[in-house]
Amino acid sequence: MRYAKSAALIILASMLGIVAQADEPGNDAEGWVDVLRREQARDGVYPLLAGIVPAFDLELAYDIQRALVAFETPRRRIGGYKGGFTGEAARKRFGLDGPVSGVLFADGALSDGARLTRRHFHRLMVEIEIGFVLRSPIRRPMRSVDDLRTYVRAAVPAVELPDLRFADMKAMTGLDIVATNMAAAHYLVGDPLPLARFEQANDLDVVLYRDGEAIDSGRGDAAMGNQLE
Repeated sequence: MRYAKSAALIILASMLGIVAQADEPGNDAEGWVDVLRREQARDGVYPLLAGIVPAFDLELAYDIQRALVAFETPRRRIGGYKGGFTGEAARKRFGLDGPVSGVLFADGALSDGARLTRRHFHRLMVEIEIGFVLRSPIRRPMRSVDDLRTYVRAAVPAVELPDLRFADMKAMTGLDIVATNMAAAHYLVGDPLPLARFEQANDLDVVLYRDGEAIDSGRGDAAMGNQLE
């Protein structure tokens, strides 16, 4: 797979602590963003908010994510969005009732031939994806799948490289991941796929190779049974 030199706005559909200080922010999203930013500044690990924030739920997790992204956007451009936990087994494991989303920053896009070292990550993960390049930003609710279809310009192969910076991976919940912007870090976007019909994206067999050996695989319909859905 040859990767494009630059990425347009994309959506990725995935297959898939510290001790709080005495003056905990309670349910204040901005306060918890300050805690997360302090850990970022010292290259530390994130606290598991689900274990220390009172009445921590998906709404608060997204409030924290939005505040965290809002802090970054004055100096970082948004390059796209990622969907996560589109598989039922993964949602059950991490305590989520439905798929969730996060923001991909444009400076996280990598070009073909990029070299990375694991020491720049806390816990590097590799995920094979199908991404979508949009004709324009979506700024209104979709009325139907056919409505959404009109926004999609192309399907693309993609690899996402999230960074899970939690000390205790076993105690980590889906809400912790949502609050910390879905562990978004880097991603690669390939050339558009030659699909005669959009539905063919559901039939794609996606395989990840290392030194010629297949180490992971999946199908397009693993994401909620239908890529558009």
